[in-house]
Amino acid sequence: MNDPAYYEKLTTKRLSVVDEGTAGAFRFIHLNGTHIPYLMDESCTEVGEGNATLDQQAEGALNIVGEYLEQMKELGVYDSSTIVVTADHGYWYSTPDMVAGPTSPIMLVKPANDSGSRKPMAISNAPVSHMDFHPTVIEAIGGDSDAYGDTVFEINDPGRKRLYYMTTSNGRHDTGIREIEISGDALDFNNWKLTGNDWPITPPED
Repeated sequence: MNDPAYYEKLTTKRLSVVDEGTAGAFRFIHLNGTHIPYLMDESCTEVGEGNATLDQQAEGALNIVGEYLEQMKELGVYDSSTIVVTADHGYWYSTPDMVAGPTSPIMLVKPANDSGSRKPMAISNAPVSHMDFHPTVIEAIGGDSDAYGDTVFEINDPGRKRLYYMTTSNGRHDTGIREIEISGDALDFNNWKLTGNDWPITPPED
């Protein structure tokens, strides 16, 4: 949760690889990213709460990812690795009724390619979701992904429907969960529709 400290450790101790004769390794790395408080600048330096912006902290978090990837390249494991960079949610705010506009988490995916040939980063309009994370990772580690759905590389239906769950709030506590169906481009708010499925939450007494 301390991104500047993680970056310092990453750049001083650096990554290393030990060949234990196994098929590979799995790593799940969680960064604080753009969550408040904003206290890291784009160079991954802690500058104190209130001295950085959301954009600076976001750029700093991506620079940490970039440093990690560069070290993977130096170790010769970048090309043979499947890499997923995502977030637990997009821009978030509490609301008593319905989100006021579209929100979408980042989703960057690089497939493993033992040939070493690389392609430039490209933008995909495939309507992927967090549900596609599981089969993508399972396939990457040699498992049977079919039992979990399509990988991000197999999504090709432009009108694919996904479900988004938002929490409603009274300003102090969560009051419920609402289900929203998104069809097609998540950044087009016309594609967001309430399904009518709601689950109330009884807030604690103040």
